[in-house]
Amino acid sequence: MALSGSLGAGVAALKSFSKGLEVIGNNIANSSTVGYKGQRIEYGESFNNILQRSSTAVGASSSASQIGSGVNVVTTQGLFNQGTLTNTGLATDVGISGEGYFRVVDPNDGSTFITRAGNFRVDSLGYLVTQSGLRVQGLTGGTATFIATGTRLGTGEQAPAVVVDPVSIVAGEIQNTILVPAGGGGSGYDPANPPEITIQGDGFGARATAVVNAAGEVTGITITNGGRGYTSASIIIGKPPGSDIAFSLQEQNLPDNYGDVRISMPDLNVADGIQFNNNTDDALNPGTPFANELLVDHFPGLQSFAVSSTGDVQLLLDNGDFFTVAQILMTNVADPQALIREGDNLYSGAAVAGITIENGTPGTAGLGTLQQGSLELSNVDMTEEFAELISVQRAFQAGSRIITTADTILQEVINLKR
Repeated sequence: MALSGSLGAGVAALKSFSKGLEVIGNNIANSSTVGYKGQRIEYGESFNNILQRSSTAVGASSSASQIGSGVNVVTTQGLFNQGTLTNTGLATDVGISGEGYFRVVDPNDGSTFITRAGNFRVDSLGYLVTQSGLRVQGLTGGTATFIATGTRLGTGEQAPAVVVDPVSIVAGEIQNTILVPAGGGGSGYDPANPPEITIQGDGFGARATAVVNAAGEVTGITITNGGRGYTSASIIIGKPPGSDIAFSLQEQNLPDNYGDVRISMPDLNVADGIQFNNNTDDALNPGTPFANELLVDHFPGLQSFAVSSTGDVQLLLDNGDFFTVAQILMTNVADPQALIREGDNLYSGAAVAGITIENGTPGTAGLGTLQQGSLELSNVDMTEEFAELISVQRAFQAGSRIITTADTILQEVINLKR
């Protein structure tokens, strides 16, 4: 009966526009979600009942006679236009201006996703990760070589202490010349930082200065005032303070290994890329590198890091040097409509969507650039969403009116029996 078709069309309208309300509601709910891309629903007419097919008669053609059976949902389409970039000032926030996605990997099972959300953080191991712990991918392995200059050793001093004992004393006074035993006093004598010479004993008033040869070695001590009242004494050649060790960047090796982006200072060993060139005089091991003797706090510390527009992750040290330790790479796809939304701002199905650039440098080959300290906001336009909400609401009401009208007519038909 024709009225049943009207009921079916009304029911189809209610079902379809209910889905439309879900899509709009989801867009509005995610209007503040970082990197969220809105959706729109596409409707299409449902199956048509053909009452008469068109034909080509001689000299004329007859038209087809069809009655539609309602509406259905054809698809939901993602809107992947650029969202607004807003400044956050947070170093771990990275926004994309243009095309492309970050590639992230779950360290637990190795599953790979792409995302536009750049609200990252640095975890306890120094990896750049999403809020759910997935690691950002790119080039790693950037190292640096530093030149170390100065005269301090790992203990912060220049040479081992030498104790001259016994000391020759005549009539209660220390004699004025004392030769230092072989190796004593150390080499690398710095006139600005002479060895500390102290006289320990039971007298008073004695003072001394170092005797230095042409090679800069301490060879003896001259007593400027012998003091009084000594019966026993010792002279201690203290470890001179030396000059501070300074580090300066000599060269760097750019990152060249693909993997998890890590933002942390390498350890103080050659395996992690930190090497030292010894320009100091080391009395313990002359002419040999002294990296193993250095205290960790002598090395420049990590002050901050920067992400360039092309993805370079540079470590800024507290001595003013900086070097590239990693580079964030990006991925792009041919058909973003084929991507599957996995929640937490993640997409899967990049291979199905057709990867056009798998690990590209930001700012090249059509990829967008990166902006540190910024985030891409949701691209949902609240004005459009509420206008569409009103339209869908009215369409839903109209669909329900079809059902109530058909019901009224059916009631009249039933009443014909009376």
